[in-house]
Amino acid sequence: MSHASFSSEWLALREPVDHRSRAPELLEPLRAWCRAAGVERIVDLGSGTGSNVRYLAPRLFPEHFPQGGAGVEWLLVDHDAALLERALAGGIGTARGGASAGDDALAGLSAPTGDAAPDGGRHTLRAVVGDLGTDGLREVAGADLVTAAALLDLVSEGWIDEMVEACRASGAAALFALSYDGRVRWDPVRPMDALVLGAVNAHQRLDKGLGPALGPDAALRAEQRFRAAGWRTRRAASPWQLGPDDHPLVRLLLRGWAEAAIELRPSIAASVREWETDRTALLDGGGAFSVTVGHHDLLALPPAEGAL
Repeated sequence: MSHASFSSEWLALREPVDHRSRAPELLEPLRAWCRAAGVERIVDLGSGTGSNVRYLAPRLFPEHFPQGGAGVEWLLVDHDAALLERALAGGIGTARGGASAGDDALAGLSAPTGDAAPDGGRHTLRAVVGDLGTDGLREVAGADLVTAAALLDLVSEGWIDEMVEACRASGAAALFALSYDGRVRWDPVRPMDALVLGAVNAHQRLDKGLGPALGPDAALRAEQRFRAAGWRTRRAASPWQLGPDDHPLVRLLLRGWAEAAIELRPSIAASVREWETDRTALLDGGGAFSVTVGHHDLLALPPAEGAL
């Protein structure tokens, strides 16, 4: 099975943009639920270098834990061992890393001993190198909370059904952030923008390793599935707002979108390259521009009194 792969450069460039773009209004209800449910084990799917964990850990658990408490275990799942190695090496500030028992792909991997939080609490990082369609779903079945960022638009409807069922079986809450919603808005506008976007969105629906991807429909489809299972849901916009200060990231976006559009529609390759050249010239010329890339965050909490 093939999988979508991402370079460490791309992940490093997008991390600060991801963090500033996320929907903060979903954190308070999740933080309250984690406190009430006594969350101890969180599974992060498609972890990459650990950006999602670095964002969530200090925001969901700002108070750390009581003296002598067990703290929280974060289990990071990804098919890329090199990215997980970076995640464990970097930690999350109050992290203590280590590979899962029996995980030969991470044998001998070292991570720094975590710094004790002011009240003596700790977070623990573990990692599993594996397939999200098998290993990832198996780990979800034992989680209190399931998280992921920039993942749902890459997976199939069948995968979402299995993931929701695994959450239902374990009673786990879920937070899926930064799912692409198919909307891109440029300023200034160029005539080819709509044609390229249409090709890119069609490319988003190709198989990324977990069946035909839902692409821009993913967050809505996942919300529908969680609601059918009885989970309380809330979806919020989390768009990237990019400008001249984000020049390196936008340059990579342009290249990636151009390649996706040409792969899907080779007949428009010349026009797409012209579009990419024009857009890149605007970046390099230092002119004012902005691009908004639509995303949504989705929170799903197990049944209880009250709506989100």
